[in-house]
Amino acid sequence: MITFKELRYVTLLNKHKNFSQAAKHAGISQPALSMAISKLEERLDLKLFYRDTNGMVRSNIYSDFLSNEGGNIVKNVDDVMLRLKSITKKNTGSVFFGVGNIVAESILPGALKSFCSKNKEVYPNFISGYWYELRDKLLRQEINFFITANHLDAVDDEITQEDFINLKLNFYARVDHPLTKLDKIKCVNLIEYPVITYHTVSSKKYIFDKLETQQQIDRFEKNFPAGNLESVKLAVPIVSDTDYLIMSPEKFFNNEVNQGLLKVIEIEDFDLILKIKLVTRSNEILSPIEAEMVESLVLEKDTFVGRQN
Repeated sequence: MITFKELRYVTLLNKHKNFSQAAKHAGISQPALSMAISKLEERLDLKLFYRDTNGMVRSNIYSDFLSNEGGNIVKNVDDVMLRLKSITKKNTGSVFFGVGNIVAESILPGALKSFCSKNKEVYPNFISGYWYELRDKLLRQEINFFITANHLDAVDDEITQEDFINLKLNFYARVDHPLTKLDKIKCVNLIEYPVITYHTVSSKKYIFDKLETQQQIDRFEKNFPAGNLESVKLAVPIVSDTDYLIMSPEKFFNNEVNQGLLKVIEIEDFDLILKIKLVTRSNEILSPIEAEMVESLVLEKDTFVGRQN
């Protein structure tokens, strides 16, 4: 029988090869560590370390085995304790999370303002990226949750997904764009015009399925996306003076439409919903402060939707 504390002592001593250094990292005195190791060797009836007069030690097959096999256990327990500390320590530290570009552009600014006003000593530490980038960082524990569009609706046992918001995608163009002169517009009419967007995966497949010939698909693929911007708002000056189109969630350009800069292009056979998800690691719960950050995002989402109506 070996206790977790003893396993930690063996791992530290095997790493530092010195009783003084190992004791320092274990948070005990050198004599206490030496006595603990001696008692463990006596109980196991094994010699784990060879000592010299300078306090240095050499490991052997037994201590190497315990250190290698037990090292992961020690690390996992240490990680659990750090996580527990972050869960119980609500009002200090950092919140690590990720957002997709759509969320970063629309909901995040207001949510951060609200959250930071109530949590003066907590620092939101966020990154912006695409689904698979954020998923990788989540599983590497670089972030603890993220909110972005799920393009594929794929089942993934390593993560938990919750609905956050659904957004209908629209096309926007300048008010006198050639498409505005058509009585009826279908997806096939889009193939002549370059499209600026930051959402391509599911939308490209969706439009492909509406096209009738390979020639149409090839033509459309050359123009989609013609530009992939971190912020589609940057595309407004381009679109207002050219035949470019913007594909973006509906209501994102209400101001530009009301000002007469852009016009919504109504397409008969296009009805694509962008599903924004809140994603966490499976079988893990968010700390109270992380949950509060999520709550700030949810409240700002509701405010954002209300502003757009």
